[in-house]
Amino acid sequence: MIELAADGESSQRIKGRIELVESLGSEKVVHFAVDAKPAVTDEIHELARDVGAGDVGRQLTGSGATLVGRFDAHARLAENEEREVLVDTRALHFFDPQTGLGIYDTTAKEDAA
Repeated sequence: MIELAADGESSQRIKGRIELVESLGSEKVVHFAVDAKPAVTDEIHELARDVGAGDVGRQLTGSGATLVGRFDAHARLAENEEREVLVDTRALHFFDPQTGLGIYDTTAKEDAA
């Protein structure tokens, strides 16, 4: 979960520039450009070749990454606006770039069993 950061809140914050706001009725889907190294996997290279984009690795070097988050439909968000958001790190999903398989905390699985 990602939500707008309010003044005084201290948690896991990420600052980025809003690139796109998609209003979907009950929620908004927002694309943020952040200063982070983008994930470039074999699948990304294959997709780039399929669409004729060439060497995507060179194109993405140093260009930052995009995060996508869902927000309340009433959240005030505007494209090209710099915003800080709070990230609930428990809701993040990570994948092994070599295999594409999910990386999960095995202790959480054992606790749930």
